[in-house]
Amino acid sequence: MITNISKYIEDNQIISIVGPTSSGKSALALQLAEYYITAQPNAKVHLLSADSRQVYQGLEQLTGADIPTAWHRQQLPKLTHPHYQHPHHSIYLHGVSILSPTSDWSVAHFQQLFLELTQQLIAVDRLIIVGGTGFYHLQVMNPAETITITPNPSLRQELEKLSLSELQNRLQQLNPAKLQAMNHSDRYNPRRLIRAIELTEATLISHSQADQSLKPNQSGLLAINHSWPILYLTIDQNTLASKIIHRVQKRFVSAQKEVSTLLKESSLQNKSVTTATGFSELAQFLDGKINEQECIEQWVRAEVQYAKRQLTWWKKRNQLIEIPFQAG
Repeated sequence: MITNISKYIEDNQIISIVGPTSSGKSALALQLAEYYITAQPNAKVHLLSADSRQVYQGLEQLTGADIPTAWHRQQLPKLTHPHYQHPHHSIYLHGVSILSPTSDWSVAHFQQLFLELTQQLIAVDRLIIVGGTGFYHLQVMNPAETITITPNPSLRQELEKLSLSELQNRLQQLNPAKLQAMNHSDRYNPRRLIRAIELTEATLISHSQADQSLKPNQSGLLAINHSWPILYLTIDQNTLASKIIHRVQKRFVSAQKEVSTLLKESSLQNKSVTTATGFSELAQFLDGKINEQECIEQWVRAEVQYAKRQLTWWKKRNQLIEIPFQAG
C-alpha cells in the first residue's frame, strides 16, 4: 500500500491523514515517514498529532496516544512544546503528551504549533498532520478569524460559576443570532456556550485592545500553500467495532490508573481533559457505580459513537483521497 500512496509524500510538502478512531492513521503516518526518509536520508519528517486530547500528559493510554517505543523526548529552543524523536531517523512526533492535564488547549494553540513547524521546514522536509479531530485539519488549511481570539481566563472563571440557563441568557443578550445558529447539543453544552460568549465579547473590543498574536497576516500563515492532500482511511463498521473493542480491553488497566491519578487533582474540575472518551466511564467504575464489564461496554459504546460522528463529519467534506484499511 505504501508504494501506491508514496507519491503524496514525494509531491507534497504537507499532507493530512484522517479517518475514524482505530483506523490505523498513526501507523500509516509512520510508515510513510520511514519510506520518505529512506528515499531522502538528509530530510526531516515531522508528524503532527491533530487530536485535542492526546496533547495531555498522563492520559496516553486513555486517549490512545501512540508514542512509539524507544523514541526519546526532547525540547528544541525554536519550538514552544517538547516532542519525540525516532531513535535512528530524523522523524519527529509533535502534539502528543506535551501539556499537564490542567492546561488549556484549543485550535488556536494547534495552529500556533503548526506555524512553528512550517517555519522549520526546508525543501526536502515533510510535515504529516495525523489525527481524528477534523476541525484542526481544516482550520490550518482555511483558518477562521475567530481562532485568533485566545481564551480569557478571568472571563471563563466568571462564566463557569453560572448555570446552563444563565449562560444561555447571557449569550442571548450579547448575540441572539449566535445562540440561534447553535445546534441543540451546543446550546446545552456549557463549554461551548462559554466559548461563544468569549468570542462575542472579544469582537466587541477594539482591535487595538484585542489579542492579535495569532492573526494570519502577522503569523505568515497566508504564505503557506493551503491545498495539500487529505488521505482518508476507510474501514467497514464491523472491523472498526472489533478494533475498538480490542483497543479498549488492552488499555483498560493502564487507563484506569491514569484516571485514578487525575481524579485526585481537584484543579481538574471543569477542565476539558475530563471530556476525553472513556474518562467518565472509568470514573464511575472507580467510584463503584458500575462494574468492570459495564465500564468496558460503556467505554466501547462511547468510542463507537465517536467514530460514527467522525465518519459523518468527513463524509460532508470534498476532495478526500480514500485509502482502504489494510490489516497488519
